[in-house]
Parts: sequence; structure tokens; C-alpha cells
Amino acid sequence: MNPPSPSLEQNIVCLENFGVRFSAEKEPLFSDVSFSIPRGAIFGIFGETGCGKTTLGQCLGGFVPLSFWEGKIHFHFGNGEKFSLDKTQEFPARKIRGKKIVYIPQDPYKTLNPFEPVKKQLCRIAQYYGTEKKLPEIMAQLQIQEKKIHLLPHHLSGGQKQRIILACALLAEPELFVLDEPLASIDTGGRKAILDCLQGLSKEGRTLAVICHELQEYENIIAPSLCFEFSSRHSVYYFPQKRSFRSLPFPVLSVQKITKKFYGNPVFESTGLEIHSNEWVYLEGHNGCGKSTFVNMLLGHLSPDEGEIQWLGQKIPFRNVCNHAAKHIHVAFQDVFHSLDPRMKVEDSLREIISRSPGKNRIMMENMKDFLWKHLELPIDRSKLLPGELSYGQQKRLVLLRALLKYRLYNILEPLSFHLLLFDEIFSGIHKPLRRKIIFLLQEMRYEKTFSILWIAHAQDDLRKLCDRVYCIQDGKIVQKKKEKSTLEFYNFLAEKRIKS
Repeated sequence: MNPPSPSLEQNIVCLENFGVRFSAEKEPLFSDVSFSIPRGAIFGIFGETGCGKTTLGQCLGGFVPLSFWEGKIHFHFGNGEKFSLDKTQEFPARKIRGKKIVYIPQDPYKTLNPFEPVKKQLCRIAQYYGTEKKLPEIMAQLQIQEKKIHLLPHHLSGGQKQRIILACALLAEPELFVLDEPLASIDTGGRKAILDCLQGLSKEGRTLAVICHELQEYENIIAPSLCFEFSSRHSVYYFPQKRSFRSLPFPVLSVQKITKKFYGNPVFESTGLEIHSNEWVYLEGHNGCGKSTFVNMLLGHLSPDEGEIQWLGQKIPFRNVCNHAAKHIHVAFQDVFHSLDPRMKVEDSLREIISRSPGKNRIMMENMKDFLWKHLELPIDRSKLLPGELSYGQQKRLVLLRALLKYRLYNILEPLSFHLLLFDEIFSGIHKPLRRKIIFLLQEMRYEKTFSILWIAHAQDDLRKLCDRVYCIQDGKIVQKKKEKSTLEFYNFLAEKRIKS
């Protein structure tokens, strides 16, 4: 199973067809696991007891001998250090464990020295990593009482010991935390403090892999998740969780009662359309219903006769819509012929966007371009051709690539801004396996929490089920339709098809 993932530079860990087979067992504990953990994300690993979650976490920390491994694990740390490990190598524990990665087991008895007071253990770790000044702050954050740290571990409750080992991990300041059931022994009152702590680490740029039985406890903080399939030890589901990534009192984009007439004849009327942060919205309608007119008004190419367009709750004057859209709305048009300069080679068309990025980010943009080029299955030798020398499907993929690069460019230039990706019939001319790869890629990017997507299409049932809300243009009017299935149900459906294939 190979779900797509962003380039290695954007991920701290990538598993490639990974599995574990202990020598005494004929069957592997699990196999064919492929996923990526994005840098700075909170990543969830869920499953029933015995499915292999903890073993997977121990593999990330290097506690399972590599001779039992199948497949590969790739690490890419912030200072540029890279490690690609398989069963033929040794785990570089001195370079990684405790410095780059910290594994926090579910059982605190395996971590703490039973013959040494807790305070002495904390101080020794803080002194080793040079984080003595942060110890009081960490204790307060995790609600560790001062009087408790003078005791031996066996004098503490399970929840208190759980807090202590989490404090030890925070003192090490690694890039990746692997937490096995971090809330298992924590009381209800203390769980919010732990969850707030995990969110704070993510905001600081730390990456967290959380292993747990219950999804509900983490659904407000977990980004794309790995879930072991319960009925088999061989298959796993890999699907992003549907949730609200950021709550705002107003939508990112709101279209209120805009109308357009040509020669006195009404061709479009919207009673209201809203797109909230991180939402995927599907807009459908038959040919000639007014979809293109609506898009042109959003982009400022046409001025509505009435109504208003709001962005983040603020009305945008019609004269400013075009300038605003150039920075915040990134479009992959259905009409590829008018989307590409016919006199500009493909590589020059992409370099035009990359060259506008600040110097220190240009390498990242180049890497993203290379990754997307490969991910969209564009032949390498096509980069020096003119757009007219590409097939229709290749032109569609090139337009999509340009839209994603443009989003990344303005995300770098204005990191606190929201963006809207507008995809107009992008899957026409693209084969189904590649469509699925594109969907999984975009869903993985949702952890960035800085963009929403408006899909404009018709007769795309799978895509419709994937979106949070569905609108339909009927007789030039936008009408909101009721969704049939949830995103999670749709991704379970996709996962089952991936496993069977």
C-alpha cells in the first residue's frame, strides 16, 4: 500500500513497504505499511490491541532489531541529516535516539530508575541537554507537583509517572516524539493539559506520532492518520481524518447575492455560497449553467451587477477583487490552452513562479517542483517542450502543478494568509489511479491549515462524496445540496479498494 506523500524535505519520516516479522513466527506482525509523517504535524496511529502499533513506534525509536524489519524507513532531520535504514544496516542510535527522536513508552516502569528519586533523574537529563532553565516551566505545564519529585518512582501513581517521563522527553527537545498511549493513565482533569502541551509542541515545529486505541480523545488535534485494519494483521488503512482544522467565526470566502446579466438577461444569481477554513467544497452543474461566469466573478475578470464578495469577513470592493485573487486564489482552469503561454517552454513556465520566491526558499520550491513533477507522472523529457507538444492530459497536470507552486509561493511570501485552490474540471483527461494519488496528496497537505479547495465539476461522484459541502448551479442559481456520505466513509471505501488491488 503506497499512499502518496510530500517530498522528503517536507516529511521527517517516510515508511516504504515497511513490516516486522519476528524469527519465531511464520507470519509477519504487520506488513506493507507505507506512510509519511509531515514535519510539524501531530500524526495518529490507531488500532486494536495486538495489531502492531507499539512495535511500529518502537521501530521508529530503533528498539526493534533491524534484522526483523521488512522494507525501509527514511529519516530526514532539520539539520539536513538523512538516514535510509533497512534490515541490512544498524540503527544509528547515538546520532538519533534521544537527540532527534524520543520514544515514550506506555509503561513508565520501563523508563524510570526505581532506585533514584525523580528529581535527580529530571535534573540529570536537563543538565545533559542544557535545559535546566526550562524544567520549572515544563513541570508547571504538565501539572507536576514540586513535592512529588523528591519521591522514588514507586511512590507515585501511574498518571504521575506518565507526566514525569513526558517531562523527560520535553527536556531532550527532540525533533520527533513517539508517544505510546500518552493519556492512558492521566485523569480527566489532566488530559486537557497534556493535549494543550502536544499542540504547543506542534506549533513550535516539533513532530509527534501518537499511538492510541481511541480516536475520539485526539480528534481535535490529530492530522492525517494511520489506522491498522482490525480484521487482518497484514493490511492497514491509511486515510486522513475529517475534522475542523481551524475554527473561525466567519468563512474564508463568502459570496452574497451576486448577480450577472448579459444584455439585460440574467445568467447567474447566487443567494449565498460559503467556504470555511480547510474545507473542500464541490460545485456542480450542467454545461452552460453559469459555472464559468461564477469563476470569472470570483477572480475579478467579470464585475457582478449586484451583491458582494467577502474574504475573512471583510467585503472586497469589486475593483480590488482581481488583485486580491492573484495572491489568494490559485486556479487550475479547465481550458488548458488559455492557461499556458504557447511560446514558453514547460520548464520556463515553472521557473517563472519559482524565481519569485526568496533566495533561501528557492531550493525548497525546486524540490517541490521535482516532487510534483514525478508525483503527477509527467515524463522527464517533456520539460523542454512547448505546451502544444504535450498531450491534453499532460497539459492538465502541468496546469495543476503551476497552481500548487503558486499556492506555495504566496504561502511563503505571506505565511499568515489563507488561500483558496480553485480546480475547474481538473480530472478530465487524467486516469483514475492518478486521480486517487492527487486526492491523497491534497488531503495530506491539509495539515498546513492554510487553504480550502473549491472543486468545480460534474458527474464526479467520488469527488462529491469526498467534499465537506456540495453546491449545485440550477438555472443560473446556486443551491446547497445535502451530502450523502461522510469523508471518513469515503476514505474507508478508498482504502478497501487500495487493499484489494
